[in-house]
Amino acid sequence: MSYLFDTNKKNDVKRKIILATLISIFIFITLSVIYIKFNPLIPTDITHEQLTYGINILYILTAIFSVIAYIGCLIQFVCTKNDRYYIVSLVYLNLCIIYTTSIIMDKSYYYFTSSLLRIVFLILILKSKIIFNKKFISTIVVIILSLILIKIDTFFYNNVNLYSRFLQEIYIIISIINIIMAILFSILTYKESTYSYIFLIGSLVALSFRNFNFVGSIIYMNVSDIMVNSFIGLLFVLLSFVLVVIGVFFELGSFIKSKTNLEKELSLFYNLVNLNSFENIVFKDQNKRIFYANENTFNNYCDSNYSYDYLNKQSEKYDTLNFDIIEDKSHNTNNRSFTVYIEKMSVYLKVSIHKFYISLTQYYELIAFSDITKEYLLNLSCKKNEELLQSISDNIQDILIGITHDGVIEYANKAALDTLKYNHDDFIGKNYLDFISNNSTDSTLFNDTNTKHIYQVSNYYGDIVEFESIVKDLVNLEYSSVNKLIISKDLTERNKLDDITKKYNEIKAYEDSKNEFFANLSHELKTPLNIIYSTLQLFERMQSKDANVFKSFYFKYNTSLRINCLRILRLVNNLIDITKADVKSMDVNFVNLNIIYFVENITSSVTAFAAMKHLNIVFDTNNEEIFIKCDPEKIERILLNLLSNAIKFTPEHKTIYVDVIIDDKWVNIYVKDEGIGIDESMQELIFDRFVQIDKSLNRNTEGSGIGLSIVKSLVELHNGKISLKSSINKGTTFKISIPNISLSYTELKNNNLYNTETYKIELELSDIYEVF
Repeated sequence: MSYLFDTNKKNDVKRKIILATLISIFIFITLSVIYIKFNPLIPTDITHEQLTYGINILYILTAIFSVIAYIGCLIQFVCTKNDRYYIVSLVYLNLCIIYTTSIIMDKSYYYFTSSLLRIVFLILILKSKIIFNKKFISTIVVIILSLILIKIDTFFYNNVNLYSRFLQEIYIIISIINIIMAILFSILTYKESTYSYIFLIGSLVALSFRNFNFVGSIIYMNVSDIMVNSFIGLLFVLLSFVLVVIGVFFELGSFIKSKTNLEKELSLFYNLVNLNSFENIVFKDQNKRIFYANENTFNNYCDSNYSYDYLNKQSEKYDTLNFDIIEDKSHNTNNRSFTVYIEKMSVYLKVSIHKFYISLTQYYELIAFSDITKEYLLNLSCKKNEELLQSISDNIQDILIGITHDGVIEYANKAALDTLKYNHDDFIGKNYLDFISNNSTDSTLFNDTNTKHIYQVSNYYGDIVEFESIVKDLVNLEYSSVNKLIISKDLTERNKLDDITKKYNEIKAYEDSKNEFFANLSHELKTPLNIIYSTLQLFERMQSKDANVFKSFYFKYNTSLRINCLRILRLVNNLIDITKADVKSMDVNFVNLNIIYFVENITSSVTAFAAMKHLNIVFDTNNEEIFIKCDPEKIERILLNLLSNAIKFTPEHKTIYVDVIIDDKWVNIYVKDEGIGIDESMQELIFDRFVQIDKSLNRNTEGSGIGLSIVKSLVELHNGKISLKSSINKGTTFKISIPNISLSYTELKNNNLYNTETYKIELELSDIYEVF
């Protein structure tokens, strides 16, 4: 298993071994050269015949080892299917031909053109993309080319001076190129973490030193020394072949070991595949033929005939069936995963296909498939139910939000998203508490189930939406709470409806009051008009009577006629004033007025009218004189209206109190009676227009219901306030508060002193008389 899963660690170890081996080889060969130069292997007293015999023996050994090296490289190529080993074998085929020919011809040459051919082959090895497809033809071509180059080298050897500078430079260049090739192969070996080229590198280094040795023997030595150096050079060549043979057998041993490990791991893999009882797994070659299938496949598709021939027939049968790809999750053409439906068999299959390339042209396919008909149909049914549930949820007007116990949103229906103006991705995953207004509720909201809560929620744009919610626990099969569902109603529309209803009721009440007012107005107009008309009829009947009789009759009914004319005039004036108040066009004429004297004077003016009902009026103040900014005409009208009401609604033999209380900020005028009082439910409405306490047409007092509304408007023109306190059958107190300020000298106008006219008093108090 370490071979499968610990590849990186294994490569690191191999790189260290390769680096150490390369350094060792370079050091070994370098030290060998140094040793040979300073400690000759050949005795000085050896004869020429003995040296020639030794050289011949070395040629034979070199030829034998070159053949072994060539055969070993071919075996390595056959085992690994690596084209680089085939090119290496061509290198040693060339050397094998050279040294075999030297033995046959009994001649020794230096074959520098063949060295160039070997350099070309080495370059081809480094260019790993170059592939020899026709191996046999390539081998024949190399043999023929090697023989041709031997002829060329023989020609050069016989006709060119070995001591020429040109040849020496060629030998040196070839040696340098071999060293460079050795360095490049060292880098390639280290990067690919392979032992394959270590010994080839050693062979190249040995051949390079052989070339340097040959050049040195030509330049610095005599002919006898050249033979000695030829012997040494052959030793280096033999060493290079020995290194290649050792490397080949080392690689074969490593290959056999790797193959053994691979077979073990493959056996383990097959056992794991057979243990998979859920899927049918088969391996196919590039011809679509099954060469392996697990037991589950045989059990499901082979009946009693457990053979690969029968399984391949079954596979061909399935390949001819029409099928539809339902779902495709493929990442690329080499790794495909999809679900298919075979209509003829009504079967759904889940299929995974993985393609493995072992070379550029050869690959295998691993196909895993399983029958998922039941699961697919069940999943399809669940999806339909989910879609139905989602459709129902989206069409429910209620807001549904599913959260975890921590408040994280996991579900929201369409109504929730539409109400809060969020899209699905921006809303799901957020904490619901983040949407709730801080002053609405706390985190205990979700723990209080089955209880309605009203709180405010912020939508996407920051607008506040009011919710009425109830929280339900979602339980699993063990009846334990797993999540919570918040069911909410948007109160915004309901609140709008409530506001509309309230406004409608207000408008309706206003219309009812207005209708009552006009009914009352018609009564208020009709009554004095009837009296005036009846009086005129009496006058017409009395025209024929004696002048004294008519005069006495006139004096008897003149007061009634005048009072009812004043009633109509007062009613018209009130209508005009209420209209001016609506459009805010009521004029004011502010002056500095002694408010104490003015109020006391008005109070004294109505004493006679109060006496008609046997009422007393008492005036009191805490200050004798103070001038304030006010409009005398408006103040007069306010006081006369309040005193008129006090007289009308106070029984006989009672007292009316008028008090003026001054403080630093306000002038407070109190009008208090001991009359019938005002019901508490009517006190807030008494200053609204068209409001009357007694709305019946047969009431004992007259009035249109707009007097106090006008009073309030006049008080507000002074930036003042009006209020009341009242108890049934105990009386009512009206309080008028006017700012205690006066006009500056520059604000004063040339106004005459204001005098209260009896006519105005009679006009404002014209409706205090009882109707007969």
